[in-house]
Amino acid sequence: MIIETTSSQAYESLGQDPNAILIDCRTPEEWQLIGTPDLSGIGKRTLLIAWQDFQGRLNASFCDQVEDVTDTDCSVYIICRAGGRSRSACEALSAHGYARCFNVKDGFDGRLNEQGQRGKLEGWQFSRLPWTQG
Repeated sequence: MIIETTSSQAYESLGQDPNAILIDCRTPEEWQLIGTPDLSGIGKRTLLIAWQDFQGRLNASFCDQVEDVTDTDCSVYIICRAGGRSRSACEALSAHGYARCFNVKDGFDGRLNEQGQRGKLEGWQFSRLPWTQG
């Protein structure tokens, strides 16, 4: 089952559920250049497992990599830039047997505003949630 959530709701839920995890499914280039959610304040770390590479090729071992770090009973929150890739990753995990997949629909940067800028309407950074760069 895939549940849509916001970054603020995800952060709150991650703090309340000791078994819940957050996966940032963006590319390594995005993690390095843009930053990643910082869960150290709630005693966790963000798992970095790319859904696809910078050229758009899917990571064929994504579900196996997730399975290496958690079981299918765990609540899995997945974030990308604006909610699209994370939705696809949730669909794959759900088909792989994960019962509680949460798509962080506003992502790390959110949708583009009228000026073509991210981070101005919604998202992890816009919500002033903790994050780290590089």
